[in-house]
Amino acid sequence: MRVAVVIPTFNRREFVGDAVRSALNQSVPADVVVVDDGSTDGTYDALARWFGDRIILVRQENLERGAARNRGAREVPEAELLCFLDSDDVLLPHHVEVLVRGASAHPGASFISTRARACAPDLTPQRLLTRQRPGPVRLESFLRGRCVLPPSAVAFRRVAYDSVGGFDEARDLAGSEDWLLVARILARGDGHQMDDETVLLRKHSGNTMANAAGMERSMLLAHDRMFGRYAAELEVEGSGVEGSRSLRARSRATLLIHAAATHFGEGSGREARRCLAAAWSESPIQCIRDLRVPRIWMRSWLRE
Repeated sequence: MRVAVVIPTFNRREFVGDAVRSALNQSVPADVVVVDDGSTDGTYDALARWFGDRIILVRQENLERGAARNRGAREVPEAELLCFLDSDDVLLPHHVEVLVRGASAHPGASFISTRARACAPDLTPQRLLTRQRPGPVRLESFLRGRCVLPPSAVAFRRVAYDSVGGFDEARDLAGSEDWLLVARILARGDGHQMDDETVLLRKHSGNTMANAAGMERSMLLAHDRMFGRYAAELEVEGSGVEGSRSLRARSRATLLIHAAATHFGEGSGREARRCLAAAWSESPIQCIRDLRVPRIWMRSWLRE
């Protein structure tokens, strides 16, 4: 089974070398494609010097990650599995091996996902981020926040990726284009969660989704697009998403609760309360069932 690891990067010279080396040092070989999305810090020249012809290296003007990921996927049209590794994350040596094993054991799965662990900038392991049980990943569970699927830990079957035309390349979706792709693919068929821990997600001040306001704006836009532009497409596939007002409201409330937690983490109790109020207006039942809500609400009041 041919596997491609696509690494989009923009001004991440300090981290991207670790990502590329981790993709090259796999127990089962994979094609490694790096797309320099208009970097201005010498990333392209450094990659060419460090890795030469061991990787497929392409450069384009800055079009954001959705376009960079699609460009990388086009470079290896024969790949049956597509991994999209963020340039500040790293793969453990058995990652591709686990993906191939999972794809072979679950031929009907639209994607295979592994477990991921947060790590410090120096790659010191921290907390486990994916705690859902191994087994099928379904659309409703994903939309209601029961499944955590970091982009670097997911490998899509080429046929599933092609069925939705890849990532939406709109610039204003930057940071949430992966959520939208997973939702659209799950509307066509379940994915599968493996029990193996194979990815380290580096946490640092430059993380795209570390900015609470940007994350909130991007994720809600992706939600609007899914239930707007892609609603008919999802309904045709029989997912029932468009016809389920409850699921739509609960999934939006889930995103708002996550945004509240991020605002609180940045020290803004006011913004956290605003997001929680919006989540409550969308779906009180989702707020009641999400154990983070009372904790965030009370602490945000105490903070300000």
